[in-house]
Amino acid sequence: STPPLGPRSPGSAAALRPTVRTPSSASVDLSMRFADAEQQRRERAKELIPQFYFKGGRPLPDDLLEAESKAISAAFAKQSNGRLDLNALVELMPALSMSKYLAPLLFDQIDTAKAGSIKPATFRRYWRKHLQTADEHKRFFDVLAPEGAQVLRRADFQPWLNIVVSSHPGLEFLRGSEEFQARYIQMVVARIFFVVDRSWSSTITLNALRKSDLVANVRALDDEPDINKHLRFFSYEHFYITYIAYWELDTDHDLRISKSDLARHESHALTYRILDRVFALLEAGGAPPDTMDFDQFVVFFMAEQDKSSAPAIEYWFRCVDMDGDGFISIYEMEYLFQEQIYRMNCLNLDEVPFEDLLCQLLDLVKPADPSRITLSDLKRCGQAQIFFNALFNLNKFINHEQKDPATIRAEHGEPHLTPWDRFAREEYERLSIEDDD
Repeated sequence: STPPLGPRSPGSAAALRPTVRTPSSASVDLSMRFADAEQQRRERAKELIPQFYFKGGRPLPDDLLEAESKAISAAFAKQSNGRLDLNALVELMPALSMSKYLAPLLFDQIDTAKAGSIKPATFRRYWRKHLQTADEHKRFFDVLAPEGAQVLRRADFQPWLNIVVSSHPGLEFLRGSEEFQARYIQMVVARIFFVVDRSWSSTITLNALRKSDLVANVRALDDEPDINKHLRFFSYEHFYITYIAYWELDTDHDLRISKSDLARHESHALTYRILDRVFALLEAGGAPPDTMDFDQFVVFFMAEQDKSSAPAIEYWFRCVDMDGDGFISIYEMEYLFQEQIYRMNCLNLDEVPFEDLLCQLLDLVKPADPSRITLSDLKRCGQAQIFFNALFNLNKFINHEQKDPATIRAEHGEPHLTPWDRFAREEYERLSIEDDD
């Protein structure tokens, strides 16, 4: 037999007939009271939890914004025609927490009519729309980036650096040499991306900019006329030693060096196997085969001279991680070290068996998993330079083992200098003496 149909079965017309219920006044009142309570709860939450996300970055404090507003009014009040010209904007830039070397670019963005001066209402409108709700990183980003761009690219830095080169007192001696101005700018841009672009994508996001110290170093250009004291990005001496090293390897001076050219670096200091990896990664990134340009050499040279910095550790990790699985395996270490053993034999040095070296490296790095080494292992251990030199730079590995106490004391006496800073200073002094001779 068939069981009886349920109350909502198609067999029952009554079950399909909708029942209309009119809410009682009590239920309506309860709903309104609930909505009011929820609104009050949200308002209390806003008081307890301050806003932590700002689209343009955390804006400047109210007192600083008020000071900015007063500085803007004072700047316009000083002008006889009531308008700001470029020189007046340059004087105003420190009050806006921006470098004066950004003033020409900012002026062009505000003076869209190309009138050569800016009205108070025009400036205020721009300030409220773009500056009032932005931190100093967002302001720098917006001045350099094309309208609507989400990232900074290498070309975006060119107009600003042209202004720095043409007007910074520490670079006055370069004014008559367009070629070296261009090479210096190449070096600065390459250094900026080496330090700031942690995604290795040749782009810089606003978030990456905020995590870096670039904007602070840019603003420091306003106060220090000696360009060589700006060690992080702008030192001319750092450019000089890098360009000389590149020029000596680039024997045909076509601003391209090959693998065989780079093999002569520091009297063949690097193994051929690591050079294969360096050029393989360049080619994977779109470079022509067997070619390294000056921008790429800047990154290589800085990473080679100071393997302890975070960007350098990432650079060499990608080279040693041959299969790109995110780990350095024992096989990859052994493969690279085999050429080091060959070099030891050629130099009549006592051969170090790989098994012994592996024990030393594992003790040095202390990886979480002894069967492989991660990028975080190398950054955490603080000895990445020894690890990498052991695998592919025999000269530096031996020099570290034989470092005299006086050198160690000198390094400890200047903790503010990086290994790159110390190398650059010594190399510049050496080149200066050779030039005098």
